[in-house]
Amino acid sequence: IILKSLFKIILSLSDDIKLRNYQLDAVKEVFKNPFGMIQLPTGTGKSEISAAIIKTYIYNYPEEAVVYLVPTIALQKDASNRFTKYGIDVNTKLPLKVGCVNIFTYMFMNRVGKDRFDYKQRNLVGAILYDEAQHLKGDKTSKIVHGFKNLRLNLGISATPSDCSDEYKKYLKELNSTELTVFGSTGKIVYMMQINESIDRFLFV
Repeated sequence: IILKSLFKIILSLSDDIKLRNYQLDAVKEVFKNPFGMIQLPTGTGKSEISAAIIKTYIYNYPEEAVVYLVPTIALQKDASNRFTKYGIDVNTKLPLKVGCVNIFTYMFMNRVGKDRFDYKQRNLVGAILYDEAQHLKGDKTSKIVHGFKNLRLNLGISATPSDCSDEYKKYLKELNSTELTVFGSTGKIVYMMQINESIDRFLFV
């Protein structure tokens, strides 16, 4: 399953929040390479990039579900507040809903039973984004992802440099494993900005 050849990228998150040029570049790269990782230092607007990706996906695929995974309940609440501020409807309970972002923790997705999350719901999922993806482990990622047969976008987002995180490396390796090749995964770092570069460009706060 691939992305449409022509689709609209959402440039504005709200009346007063617009994407910066490098954020727009990141969003464009994701939709060119929808299976991989974005790596940006803290303070450079990963939430805004995630919101733009989610809004763009919902706009172009309103009949599909978007799932956003976070490590903790606290981050689930934080993401819910942020995305609501950006004009995105949020759902944090099963069943999945389309036309919004469904936000769950990694633990919830690993433990939810098939009676609550059957194949009809799994087949709705067209996009998954993993916040704080440096916490992911390859085997657990596989367990989450392998049930989704209609993925168009599978994206990790992290502030941790790839050369500092063994789990990050395992995640990228897992994306490229034979078990996940059905999704066309590449394991590619789609967009990356180093900390020094962000300081030079007055982006680091």
